[in-house]
Amino acid sequence: MQRLRSWSFWLLGAITLGILQSQPEISAAIAEGALDYTEYAGPLWIKGLKDVFVVALWIYLVSALRDPFPASVRRPIMLCYAITAAAAVLSAVTFGPLLSLAGVRWILPLFVVLELRRLSGVRVNPRAITLLLLGLMAIAVGLQILRTFYFPPIWGERWGLSARPPAYFLLPNTNAFFAALAAAIVVDLNGRKHRWSIVALVLATVSAALSQSGGGVLSCGVLWLYMLIGRIWLVLPLIALVGSLFLSVAPSLLGREDFVDVSGGERLDKLSVAAKELTGPGAFGAYTNAGFMLIMTSATTAAGEREAIISDSFYVSVIGNFGLLAFPFFVALVIGLRRAEKYSLRWMRRPLGHATLLCVTLFGFSTVVSEVFPMIIMFGAGLWMKSGAATVAVPSRQTRIQPNPVHE
Repeated sequence: MQRLRSWSFWLLGAITLGILQSQPEISAAIAEGALDYTEYAGPLWIKGLKDVFVVALWIYLVSALRDPFPASVRRPIMLCYAITAAAAVLSAVTFGPLLSLAGVRWILPLFVVLELRRLSGVRVNPRAITLLLLGLMAIAVGLQILRTFYFPPIWGERWGLSARPPAYFLLPNTNAFFAALAAAIVVDLNGRKHRWSIVALVLATVSAALSQSGGGVLSCGVLWLYMLIGRIWLVLPLIALVGSLFLSVAPSLLGREDFVDVSGGERLDKLSVAAKELTGPGAFGAYTNAGFMLIMTSATTAAGEREAIISDSFYVSVIGNFGLLAFPFFVALVIGLRRAEKYSLRWMRRPLGHATLLCVTLFGFSTVVSEVFPMIIMFGAGLWMKSGAATVAVPSRQTRIQPNPVHE
């Protein structure tokens, strides 16, 4: 039981599972010299383990662990659950249960992130987790450098070498997401000025550059800015300015002449399509990867009634899936996190993981973060682990947090 209350147990388990399920795809791409997006190259049971892991973790968190946060935090989170339930029921009635189930599969990992707050107060070994993440990042950069020489040029060539080579994951953006998020967790665990934080961010920047990932390079740039400024509320207003400057130099910086049209223009088109859902209750499940496949294969009553869309953005997926319910969902989510941070600052003397939150917020523009495994579990760890790394002050009896004395 103590192992199940260990941050390392869930974090290492998720990372291991995520890396294993990607290896058949990488091996197939190397062997065939091409990429088939429509089929998974490995056995389906490996792919299914991810969903089993997420469901099992959620059930364990909500059924076996006491919530250390007060009702003021729980209420907005429960509102998120209620809004999701309403959207799911409407979708099941309108489009059928399969599409609604696809929506549940999309949103459940985000609820896992929120429920991981129940592990706040569990002591962690920052050194062990930091060395694990640094080791994984160093190996990832090494793999990317090595594969520039023999990986098939699926995403083109640069200087006569394969462009955007994979590390642990096949897709370039996913590799950059892993590296940037791992660096963010190291920063949150050790502080902005620690040498390990600097090393982690250097490795992440190199990995993102090798992946030629716009989201990765931008996220690393903003994290460097956070390292210098140290206040997330001062960094957030600068994101628009940094993003605009980045877009102006991205094609030459990344060596991708079509970057603005593909990564920017196409996502704006998808956002405009999703925005039409704001006049109604949305199409819960349609703006997900599973929903896309269901509509394409006519496996749901939504086929023929809706255009199959790959959202490519968490914010597009939220707007499309929730429709007019997206605004209250987002407000409740922000309020819940803000209240949780105030409580953590008061009683645990620690904020939430700001670097982690910045990283995921930025990647949300180019990635449906709730469907990217294991990064969604890493997000939960980075968000709440820092608040559990300190000795907890003793509040009043009504709001007492009971830290678990488990050591990693």
